Amino acid sequence: MCKRSLRLCLRHPYCLPAESPRTIVKAWFDAGVTAVGVGSFVTKAAQADGDYSKVTSAAETFLAAISEARK
Repeated sequence: MCKRSLRLCLRHPYCLPAESPRTIVKAWFDAGVTAVGVGSFVTKAAQADGDYSKVTSAAETFLAAISEARK
């Protein structure tokens, strides 16, 4: 479903989708969302061995995608 159509159907001013930043974060912002949720993009990066460098990297990727989308 088109995100703009979703907003029109709900007639609600706010929408908070959770989406991978590598896919359609920019499209969500272009459709008028006020924020996006992290979802599992960052949390799934955690490793059982306690190495959280992948979590840090995922968070940086997520924030970069949001910064780019909001330009």
